[in-house]
Order: sequence, then structure tokens, then C-alpha cells
Amino acid sequence: MLSWHFIVFIAILVGMWLFRLFKSRPRALVPPGILKGPDTFIPVKLSEVFPISDNTKVFRFELPDDSLPLGLPLCQHILFRAKIPTKNSPEGEEIIRKYTPTSRLNDVGFFEVPIKIYSKSTHPEFPDGGIMTQYLDSLRIGDKIDISGPRGRIIYNGGGEFSIENLNGKTEKKARNIGFIAGGTGITPCLQLIQYAATNSNENLYMSLIFANQTENDILLRPLIEEFVAEQKLFVYYILTKAPEGWPMGTGYISESHIKENMPPPGPETLIFHCGPKPFNILTRQLLEKLGYTDDMICKF
Repeated sequence: MLSWHFIVFIAILVGMWLFRLFKSRPRALVPPGILKGPDTFIPVKLSEVFPISDNTKVFRFELPDDSLPLGLPLCQHILFRAKIPTKNSPEGEEIIRKYTPTSRLNDVGFFEVPIKIYSKSTHPEFPDGGIMTQYLDSLRIGDKIDISGPRGRIIYNGGGEFSIENLNGKTEKKARNIGFIAGGTGITPCLQLIQYAATNSNENLYMSLIFANQTENDILLRPLIEEFVAEQKLFVYYILTKAPEGWPMGTGYISESHIKENMPPPGPETLIFHCGPKPFNILTRQLLEKLGYTDDMICKF
């Protein structure tokens, strides 16, 4: 017959094994939702549209099950798919684009995504405008579009722990000092994480945001950003290329001094995310590297 000492010893060993097992697993911050993977598309219905700037609107879509959330992990994206007539395929071409919702992770029955509408003849490099954004802008309330997900290289597991896929495989990064450098609609993946961390008492992140735009009217979702600033959950620094007279923050293009003065310094617990147009991302990374941030401290959404 086994002695009680031996039984207690075995119980302690099993407890330690279970603790290590569950500690090593990424924590599920988001309950299961309608998303079934990037290759499985699901129809969702447009229910409301809210203009938030001259060329940007928030699109709200109803989910097929009003009791479930979207089920999108933090720092991940969804894919929109539609058959759209194009210059090369007047009969319709399958177009897929990725976007990041800004609704809360546990919202059930719907999700919201801000989208900047790129109209024809408004950008010299894209004379035909944005194929998907113009299509979305043409939808009427009640129309449907297919979505899938999640998709992305980054997952936030909570408690400052990130899983990041790169060319060398998947790495784990622990960070407390989080910086975000966003240009235009690049704010959406940043805001997804900011919103979660700012509204969950278990998180203990020190977050700073540099948000670059052309004009003050282009600062998307500013009321929500300012709400987190007022609650001292976030520090923000705006940069405008066309600043009004007396503008108190940054002007021109993002620079070394902007980053040095408003981002957490390089360190083992620092992680800087950047997101925006391609030239913006290239410049931002060059500046970060010049200031001493290493590859494990820089991540592009």
C-alpha cells in the first residue's frame, strides 16, 4: 500500500507538470467566434456606415450568428473577398484585401472596420483608385460580402507576451514598453491592441503612439485615442505634414527627433510597431535602426 508521503510527492509532480504545460500555451484572449481560418469565407451583411472624415468611413457588418463574436485574435487581420469588374476583367475579378477591425474583441453579432476610400484620380500612383475600397463604398445597407480570417504574423497572448512569425520561424517576445508609429489608416491595427490593453486591468503596458497624417482633419478615431490619453493609458504625439498655424505638436515628416523624444528607448522590454504606406514604413524602420533599435525591437503590422 502506497504511503501518504509518496502520494503527496506524486501529486506535487503532476501539479508542477500541469502548471508548466498550461503556462507554455498561448492564452486565449478571444472566445471562439465565426472565423474558421483564412481559407474559409463567410458572408456578412452591411448594417451601418459612419463617415469619420472626408474620405474615411466606419463600416459595421452583422455576423451570421448574433450570439457570437468575430473571434479575431489581437494583432490579426480579416480578409474581404468580392468579385469586382476591373479594367483587365470587365466580367469580374476576385479581389481580396486585408483590414483590421477596431470594434472590441468581445462584441457579439457585429464588427466595425474603418476604411479610407481611395477614389479615382486622387492619387497619381493609383489613377483608378482603390478597387476594394470603392466597391465597399458602393455597397448598400443589407448587401453582403465574404470575409475570412484570422490572418497575420503577430498574435498578442496577453501580459506583454507576443508571438511573432518571421523568416526564421516563430519567436516569442516579452515587452512592457510598447511604441506605435502609425501613418493614416495604419492606426487600425495599433488601435486594436491599444484598446484592449487600455481597457483590461490585468495588462500593465506602457504605451506610446506617434500618429502621422497630412492634416488635422485626417486624424482618424481621434476621440477614442484622446479618451485613452485622458485616462493616462496612452501617450500620443501627432505629426502633420500640413499643420495649421500654432500647431503644438510635430510637423513635416517623421524624423529621428520625433522618435527619440516620443518613443520608449531601445531595451530588452521594448517593442515598436509601425504601420502605414510603404514609403512611411521604409523610412520609419531606417530611423529606428539608426537610433539603435534592433530587429527584435521592431515589428511591422
